Amino acid sequence: MTQKKISCSAALALAGLLAGGAATDAAAANQFRGNACIITASPACAALGWSVGNCAAARLYPPNWNGNANRTGLSLYWGYYAQNFTYPSGSMVGAVMRPLQASGIGNGMFTYSATGRIAGQVPAAPAAGTAVLSNTIYINGFEESCNVTLRFQGQRYPLP
Repeated sequence: MTQKKISCSAALALAGLLAGGAATDAAAANQFRGNACIITASPACAALGWSVGNCAAARLYPPNWNGNANRTGLSLYWGYYAQNFTYPSGSMVGAVMRPLQASGIGNGMFTYSATGRIAGQVPAAPAAGTAVLSNTIYINGFEESCNVTLRFQGQRYPLP
């Protein structure tokens, strides 16, 4: 009988730890990881090697989400090249193109300026426990005079 009480108590304690851990993981999530694919590209993109259908592993950091700073960050990993776009003053969601701090790492590291906005974000305002985020991202000056539209889809990270 004593063993059953200890086992039951241990099981209840373990269940409490696991439930608490899941809540902590959801609160600790500060990014969405997934992919971003080019769905439109200006004519200037072809000369730089970019075209519709190019897809990258991606991370999106929404502003003020689960403890994030008031800035939007997008990182793209193309396998042979990486880019980062940051709007340091809040959200990129809306109809207005915002000035972005852009950087790339390929055969060296460089910074440049771009503009961008996020449209069609689902959900429009992610809650703390939001598991999946998708949106359309417009970037002018994606690389030099290449302008693109990206479709991002990702899951929160870390997952509970």
